[in-house]
Amino acid sequence: MRTNVFLTLFVSIILTSLISCSKDDEINFGETQTNFEVGKSYQTKTNGLLTVQLAYNGTGEEIYVKIYSDNTSNPSKLIGLINSPSIATLPIKKNNYWKVIQGQIGAVTISFTPIE
Repeated sequence: MRTNVFLTLFVSIILTSLISCSKDDEINFGETQTNFEVGKSYQTKTNGLLTVQLAYNGTGEEIYVKIYSDNTSNPSKLIGLINSPSIATLPIKKNNYWKVIQGQIGAVTISFTPIE
């Protein structure tokens, strides 16, 4: 499972660099942070990539993760939804807030990699 996280992050980084940079631009990535809690809002200091993994650890119908981000301290703009065990990597703008909300079941792993 960890290999999938790194592969998804690597592919997202490559795609982001191809889309947003010319051949003369340089992208520097900061250290990936992993000490985040579900349900809590965070503000970014730089542009970056938010990676959220949902793993299934039970039975039931309430397996989902919703990812919100905007420029308010309690973000309400839905930017991502995971409703089965998988991984999503989403860009987050500098100074924006983001939060991850989950359903009743499932294990969630959250990381943020700054683009400096």
